[in-house]
Amino acid sequence: MLEKLTLKNFQKHKLLEIEFDPLVTCVVGSTNSGKSCFLRGLKWVAANRPAGDGLVRRGAKAARGTLVADGRTVVRRRGKGLNEYRLDGQRYAAFGAGVPDAVADLLRVGPETWAGQHSPPFLFSLSPGQAAQALNEVIDLGLIDRTLAALAAGLRKAKAEQEVAAERLKAARAARDRLAWVPMAVAMLTKAVNLQNNADALAASVAQGVELLTARRVGALRRDRGVRASLALARAVAAAERAVALRDRADRAADLLARRAAVAVEVEQARADAAAVQRVLDNVLRGRCPACGRGGVK
Repeated sequence: MLEKLTLKNFQKHKLLEIEFDPLVTCVVGSTNSGKSCFLRGLKWVAANRPAGDGLVRRGAKAARGTLVADGRTVVRRRGKGLNEYRLDGQRYAAFGAGVPDAVADLLRVGPETWAGQHSPPFLFSLSPGQAAQALNEVIDLGLIDRTLAALAAGLRKAKAEQEVAAERLKAARAARDRLAWVPMAVAMLTKAVNLQNNADALAASVAQGVELLTARRVGALRRDRGVRASLALARAVAAAERAVALRDRADRAADLLARRAAVAVEVEQARADAAAVQRVLDNVLRGRCPACGRGGVK
């Protein structure tokens, strides 16, 4: 937005300062008061027109125009041996018949911006094609087309990513359903571990009992109690057989425990995959980036 124009030694004006209104600025004055000169000065600073140094006020060495726009300052100087632009203090000398690119990017003016005193009303005197071309130069309709194309491409990409995420979610849910037996297996393996612990304790107790019975048998034989010793030995043998059976059950329980650990790893992996797919789906449904979850589609 233009904020202020200062002309010094420019044609009729020795010094002129105009502050622009944020909406509309009207310049009013009597004939030959310098209204057209003010417009020429504005065009001279913004578009480097008119060319040459004939615009320097008589008796002055150089003309100077200072234009403040969007908080930045453009300075145009022209005189004998002097032809330069400055933007925020940065000097530009070799810019030909136009204006430096940095100044053009700031002011964004073109032929459509200016009208002469006797020019016909803008657009009304043009054909539909010419009016469309002029409007395109003023508001850059190509930018709208490029924006719409980028939005359409982003929407297509988001839909494709949504379809992929939906397929992955479907596969993850199917994998989860196939692993529905895991909680029951974990309970069974826990029970097997408890059985193994009980079996180890019982086996230790039986071994101690066998040793005790053996010692008693020796004592009984010494005391000539053969019958009682035989019965005790029979019980010990039976207990040993039960201990062997319990040991076998404990081995089977250990095997189940190992299988439980492997299944637990698979369960955790399946849960992690399902969580990742769920996050991607949530980002898509919220209009965010499926990969990182930031912002919307641009």
